[in-house]
Amino acid sequence: MEIASHFEDFDAFGPVILTISLISPLYMTLKKPTTAPTIVEPGSNSDSNNNNNNACDSYDDVVKILLEPGSLLILKDDARFKYRHGIGKYKWIDIPPPKNQYWQSEDDESSPSENPEALLPTTAASVTRIKRGDSYRRVSLTIRHLLSTRRKVQDKEDESDTIKDPSAY
Repeated sequence: MEIASHFEDFDAFGPVILTISLISPLYMTLKKPTTAPTIVEPGSNSDSNNNNNNACDSYDDVVKILLEPGSLLILKDDARFKYRHGIGKYKWIDIPPPKNQYWQSEDDESSPSENPEALLPTTAASVTRIKRGDSYRRVSLTIRHLLSTRRKVQDKEDESDTIKDPSAY
């Protein structure tokens, strides 16, 4: 499932957003728009839907981050306010080998501690590929601080009585 690239509402949430990834790995993509979003001070009387416009035609920078199960992503500062974030439509997730996984050249008989230059990174064959098929599942917990300046549902917008039989859902 894709989550389109977006900014979190600047008026609704605090300066730090935390996401904990569970069950399966995924790629989070951060994209820095060529034109920076307009950030209006929380509590101003302007419409927040216009202030934090998610529309964007071009990007100066795009970063793909692998979130493995149990990982914590912290969005703050530029990552929070200048980059859009989302989960793209990747069919495959490539998991690199652990950073400490190396192999030694066959023609080098010295031990790794004697000759660390003899250690070469593992080959691409050691990359694990996970297909995002029917059995792929992901769960993430996002933690945000709600600001008092967030937009609240007005009485005229209340849809509480529109669901006649909640058990139908």
